[in-house]
Amino acid sequence: MKSSFLVILMIIMTQVGYLDLINNQPTSNDSLSEETPVFETAQGTSIVYGNNTQWAPSGSLETYGFSGSVDIIATSDDVILLKGKVGKDSRTYCIIAYNYVNKTSWQPNVVGTSQCPGTNSYWKFIGIIDGVTLVRYDLGNSNNQNHAIFGYNPSNDTFYSIASLPSAGASVGSAAVIGRNVYMGTSHSDVTIFNYDNQTIWEPTNLNCGYSFHSSYFGALGDKIFSKCGNWLGIFDPVTQSLSIPSDLSSVYVNSTISPTRSVVLGDQLLFLGDDSVNGKELWVYDASNGSGWMAADIAVGSDSAWSLFGNINPMRSGTKVLFEATDHFGDKDLWWYDSINASVWRATNFSDPNINFYGHSTNSYGELANGVIAIGHKNLDNPSSSYYSYYISFYNPNNGTVWQESGLYQSMEQNAYAQNNNGQIKLRAVYGNTIIGTAHANTGSPVGHYVKVFAYDITNQTLQFSANLGEAQYSHYDIVHTNMVTFGDHILYGLACGNNIANSCPTVGGGRQAAVAWSPGAIAVNDAWNISAGDRLDGPISGGDGR
Repeated sequence: MKSSFLVILMIIMTQVGYLDLINNQPTSNDSLSEETPVFETAQGTSIVYGNNTQWAPSGSLETYGFSGSVDIIATSDDVILLKGKVGKDSRTYCIIAYNYVNKTSWQPNVVGTSQCPGTNSYWKFIGIIDGVTLVRYDLGNSNNQNHAIFGYNPSNDTFYSIASLPSAGASVGSAAVIGRNVYMGTSHSDVTIFNYDNQTIWEPTNLNCGYSFHSSYFGALGDKIFSKCGNWLGIFDPVTQSLSIPSDLSSVYVNSTISPTRSVVLGDQLLFLGDDSVNGKELWVYDASNGSGWMAADIAVGSDSAWSLFGNINPMRSGTKVLFEATDHFGDKDLWWYDSINASVWRATNFSDPNINFYGHSTNSYGELANGVIAIGHKNLDNPSSSYYSYYISFYNPNNGTVWQESGLYQSMEQNAYAQNNNGQIKLRAVYGNTIIGTAHANTGSPVGHYVKVFAYDITNQTLQFSANLGEAQYSHYDIVHTNMVTFGDHILYGLACGNNIANSCPTVGGGRQAAVAWSPGAIAVNDAWNISAGDRLDGPISGGDGR
C-alpha cells in the first residue's frame, strides 16, 4: 500500500500522443481514445529529494532494456507495463511490469503463449475495460498464425488469451476502444469488432473500402472510428456499421497523413493534413458531431503547401487548443495554434526562420510546463553556408506571445567537436512540473570532459542540475538515450542503447548495451496533484501542463 506521502509526491509527465489522452470516466472503462481535455491544478508544489544517482530498477529491468518504440501503459496508480528486450539488436520483446513506488520490476505470468515471443513479434496495448488491460499480440511476420487479443489481470498478475481474429493469418494494423467494444483494422477486413462482454469477435461485411481502411492509423473520434479509406479520410459508424468518406472531404487527398505526427484528435474534431489540389497541403478539420469538414486555414497562402511531402505537424494538445508547426508561403517556420472553440488558427511564435528545425527527442519537440510556459527544443542553421545546426531550448509564453532563452540553462554546456556552439548539443526530453529534462554535453563532474549527462532545469528559480555521465559510463561521448524520458515522483526512467565500437560510452548500470536506467535528481519541485492513473499512456510525445 502506498503511503500518503508518496501519493502526494508521485506525478507523471503526461504524454501528448495521438490517441493517448486518457480521461478517467465514472464508468468501468478506460479507453485510449477518450479525448476530453483534462487540466489538473495544484495549490502548491512539493520538493522531491533524491541522491543524484543513476541506477537500474531491481528485478527484470536489471537485465532488460526497452526500445524507443516501446509501448508503456499504467495499469494502476503505481504500476506500469512496458516492453523490454535483451540486447541492442534484439527484435524479441518481453512484457515487463514496473512498480515505480518501490522500484521493483518483474515479468508477469503469460498463459497460452511465450512470455518472450519469437523474432519480430511485439505487443501493442489497446486499452482497459473493467480493470483488464487489453493487448494486441503480434506473433511476428515469420509465424503464419492469427493475431490475438490478450488481457492482463493485475489481481493475479497474468496475461491470458481472450480472442483470436476470425480470419486465418490475419494481422492487426491498429485498434481503438469505444464503450465495451474493441475496433481493429486488420489485413483481412476493413474493420474487425470484439465485444468484451460476450467475448465475441466478428467482421462487418460490404464496407467497400478495398481492405485499405486498416493500413494507416486507426482510432476513435467521439463515437466514430476514423482511418484512411483509399487516399481519403474514412469514417466508420459503429451504430449503423457503415463506412463512408465525408462528403465535404471527398476531394481532399490524405494519403499517408493520418498518423500520430500528422493528425490529432481534439474532442469530436480530427485535425489532419489534406490537399484539395488547389491550396496545397494545409490543415483540415473533420467534426464527428455533425459530419462536417473544412480547411482550417491557408497558412501557405495560395497553392503553396504549409508542409513538405512527408512533413509533420507534431501536435501538442492544451485544453481546447492544439499547438503545431507549419511553414508559411514565405518559407518561414513557426509554431501555430488551432482552437476548437471557434475553429480559429493563428501564429504562436515569431521565430520566422526558414532554417529552424523544431527538434527535441525524435519528432517530439515541445512541452507545456505547469505555469503555462511552453518549452521548445529546436536547432538552427546559424551559418547557412554550412550544414551545421546549433541546438537550443527556447521558452514561449502564450499569454503575451514572448519567446526567449534562459542564459542560465547553458552555463555548464561546452564547445568541442561534438557541440560547436557552446550549447552542448542540448536536447529537450521531457517536462515535469515547471522543470525541463534533457540531455547535453556538459563540463561538470570529474574528470571534466565532453560527456553527455541528463539535466534538470527549473524555470521558476533558474536552478540547473546534472547527473553523472550517462548510464554511469566511463566516458559518455555519445547521447545514447533513445526513448522518451518518463518522469515519476522521485526519479526519471529512460532507455539507453549503446552502439558498436563505443564501449567506453556504454552504461555500467542496467542490462548492458540495451539498458533501462533511472536518475534521481538531488531535488526537484513537482505539482502535488499530478498523479498517474490506470489507462494512462506514457509512450507519447513530450507534454506536461494541461496538454494531456
